[in-house]
Amino acid sequence: MWVVLAIFIDLYKELKTPFHYFVANLAMCDFFVGIVIDPLSESYLYYEGVLRKFPAQLIFLHAPYLASCTASVLSLAALTVAMDRYWAITSPLSYRLKLNSKRAGFIVLLIWGFSISCSLACLLTSYLKYTFVFAHTAILATFLITLFTYLRIFRALMYAANSTVVGGRQWIR
Repeated sequence: MWVVLAIFIDLYKELKTPFHYFVANLAMCDFFVGIVIDPLSESYLYYEGVLRKFPAQLIFLHAPYLASCTASVLSLAALTVAMDRYWAITSPLSYRLKLNSKRAGFIVLLIWGFSISCSLACLLTSYLKYTFVFAHTAILATFLITLFTYLRIFRALMYAANSTVVGGRQWIR
């Protein structure tokens, strides 16, 4: 929570960048899991295991948990690769034009909208099928996007390292 407060109550506006908005979104996802989801899950497991009572439907625990975890994974993908780091490394001069604060906020809203809508799909299917298919798909897609983007970043950096500018012309070694 301190991270979010530091970003949004920044007096000098040095932390009001898209990168820091993605960090704040990731912090909010993890904060939501730690403050809301984990205590509810622990209390449910206590009632279920010790008292042999079932206080509520599990869907009320699963849907917010899946939404926040999906948002966390997608925030990591957006933070580390998708737009932020890729544009910052491959085109540093136009980075501020491509990814401004409004676009970062829109991406954060898309991440949460997608996460909430996908977690509500758990209502239509069984929890185990949904968790297996969607969780593995989300993690695999995030991994593949990360791998593909880092390979492109590596190629761009190798191209920049192998080329030199002499007399206004770029020569490749």
